[in-house]
Amino acid sequence: MRRISQVALLIVVAAASLMLSGCGSGSVDSGRDTVPPRLMAPADGAETSNAILFRWDESNTAPRFRVQIAADEAFTNLLLEETSIGKPHLPVRDLPLDAELFWRVRSESDDDASAWSSTRRFEVVSNAHPPDSPGLTIPADGTLDLERTVQLAWDPVPDAYSYHLVVTIDEDMYLYQADLENLAEPEYELNGLIFTYPYWWKVRALGPAGYSEWSPVWIFWVRDGD
Repeated sequence: MRRISQVALLIVVAAASLMLSGCGSGSVDSGRDTVPPRLMAPADGAETSNAILFRWDESNTAPRFRVQIAADEAFTNLLLEETSIGKPHLPVRDLPLDAELFWRVRSESDDDASAWSSTRRFEVVSNAHPPDSPGLTIPADGTLDLERTVQLAWDPVPDAYSYHLVVTIDEDMYLYQADLENLAEPEYELNGLIFTYPYWWKVRALGPAGYSEWSPVWIFWVRDGD
């Protein structure tokens, strides 16, 4: 009887171990996308303008992130609590001037949330300004005989996190060939252009404080297909 009791006890212990192991495995799987983000910018102790692009680790693949900005390190006096959907950054404008503020982020999924990230402190010391307008690079203004697929490129703009590209078939820029916002890179491949048509194009940059002025307008021609 004693041996049977010992065997029964071993079975119970083994079953409990399996249950715990399963729970641990499940928690790792469910938390795989809810690791606390690693904060990138602004840096701890930074002096900033009142419009900031808050950024955290791009390798975190959670479907959304919750951002808190507060006037105290305990986050009892929240100035902002906002969700960024699928993007490791959040632009925030109109922060109070001459303020010491704190920020943190956590990862979230439909059924789980990470712990909060570390907390960073920053000071708002100046008013923000829109970014500079981009300088266009290729194709050069007035280029002739391009193929129906054209690579457009412009100079990257500091503090810009996206670009707005407009391409038209009229000089007044009303008849759009392309009207594309939220371009993350300072380039775009334009396809399906029509032979013998001239095209006009321009770009502006978007930063935390808003859009830049438009670049100068450049023109190019697509060659005859024959």
